[in-house]
Amino acid sequence: MSTKPRFDAGGRMDAPTSAFFANQLETIRPKVVDIVYPEFTGRALVPINNSINPGATEYTYRWYDHVGAAKFITDYATDLPRVDVKGTEESVKFHNIGDSYGWSLQEIETSRYTGTALDTKKAAAAKRAIEQLIDDTLTVGEANRGLLGLFNQPISGASAVGTYTNTAGSFATADPVDVLDELNAAILAARAATLDAERITDIVMPLSMAGIATRRMEAGDSVTILKAFQETAPGVTVTFHVGLETAGASNTRRIVMYNKSPDKVEGMIPREFTQEAPEYQSLQVVTACHARVGGVVVYYPKSIRYIDAV
Repeated sequence: MSTKPRFDAGGRMDAPTSAFFANQLETIRPKVVDIVYPEFTGRALVPINNSINPGATEYTYRWYDHVGAAKFITDYATDLPRVDVKGTEESVKFHNIGDSYGWSLQEIETSRYTGTALDTKKAAAAKRAIEQLIDDTLTVGEANRGLLGLFNQPISGASAVGTYTNTAGSFATADPVDVLDELNAAILAARAATLDAERITDIVMPLSMAGIATRRMEAGDSVTILKAFQETAPGVTVTFHVGLETAGASNTRRIVMYNKSPDKVEGMIPREFTQEAPEYQSLQVVTACHARVGGVVVYYPKSIRYIDAV
């Protein structure tokens, strides 16, 4: 007695197996998109811009500065000072990220035969791999493709080596009062450098400095360095990231201070994680996955400051 082959002459699945696979894929695909990995922090550090058409090859933005000033004048004055707007144009290129996942035809047939669901780990791994690369790009950038992250912006004059009094020159060993003074001085410096136009809203420190959340201002005191800082700089959010351990000049530790408004800084992701239709490749069915990223854009360079060698 003959039986219908599981695969046709072209290597494709027969109708029952194909229907089973299609049903499985309908369950797996949205589930994979919904997977959240809390250890990825890049998206939490900067506002994300998804509004750009994924077909765009680059994104051009302009930032403007006012030049000139008014003055007191006399009646019938003809020497009115001229004011103007000076614009600067910058562009960022987008780059594709991709990977794939799949199952052999035998795996699909066995799953159907045993009545078990296809293992979703392969699809989850594909999603995770792309999210990991996006996260890395948003934080430390991708030098080989000219993509900048939040931690490596070419901000002229914004980096400053930390200075401390009565210490060995390190946040780890510095007197708590000196650490607090250094952080507050950096906040004030950002305001002074922009005539109080820029306000720091977020600070990201190296993970090795997380001790300020538990280190006391004084022995026996219940107030930690972090709590004391938040009391002197209300509204400023402090987080920690391992990517800052070597992000500073000469691979030193770096502190990032910035204004998190989308008007100041954005992560460019014109295409989020996308799964294409599955394709037959010999004796397997493969799903291609991709995304598109442009790194981090800082629209106002003076809205971000670095402190290195901390």
